[in-house]
Amino acid sequence: MRRQHFLTITAMLALLMIGPSASRSTAPLIVDLSSHLVAITTDFSGSDTLLFGAVEEEGDIIVVIKGPPNNVAVYRKSRVLGVWANTARQTFEGVPSFLHIASSAPIEEIAPPRLQVRHQLNLNALIRDLPTAKASPNIAAQWKTALIEAMQNEKLYPKTVGKVRFVGGKLFRTNVSFPSTVPTGSYLIQIYLLRDGEMISALSTPLIVSRVGMEADIYFLAKQHSLFYGLGAILIALFAGWFAQVIFRRN
Repeated sequence: MRRQHFLTITAMLALLMIGPSASRSTAPLIVDLSSHLVAITTDFSGSDTLLFGAVEEEGDIIVVIKGPPNNVAVYRKSRVLGVWANTARQTFEGVPSFLHIASSAPIEEIAPPRLQVRHQLNLNALIRDLPTAKASPNIAAQWKTALIEAMQNEKLYPKTVGKVRFVGGKLFRTNVSFPSTVPTGSYLIQIYLLRDGEMISALSTPLIVSRVGMEADIYFLAKQHSLFYGLGAILIALFAGWFAQVIFRRN
């Protein structure tokens, strides 16, 4: 609750700050973030980031956030001798590891199909051109649907389109929630201004998701010096067992 209040206060201050400058500027679209860094610490359980901005003239806003590309494997389970097992696999390359879409109105009402496909403004447009090895169109569509469902189950893809809210007609804001499983890396935030089915302006801004503090040190040790990390974990476990034995023996 306190976090939500903080974001609301931040939004009000930010909108007041950019309001006068937006009225003097000839730029059709101005955008910023409450923070360009999502810091993953040892107690990280998710984070919210506020995106806000202003338009010179009224229009509709669509926000698309993509995580760094990654290779994702999808498996098909079948019953073999009474046991469920993975019997088929499809690997997709260059898939956004995170996706968030928000809009001020239903996307199908404000963006014609050609713009949805060109700028990948929905999930179907996103997976439309993903290659599938040796699969008929029907089977390929099933694999792509399974990919979306798998990413949604991990809370990395949205099940519904988020809401961009306008304040006073020209100022807008939207909250972006990142789950505890959010991948690290450089994220691309794309903001589109549309009016009467036409693209008026577009902006891009970066966002970094990174481990910091002890979380970063532990991750670096585990990835770059796995042997020392494993030995350290064993020593800590042995010491904990010995220490517990000493305490219980005294009792």
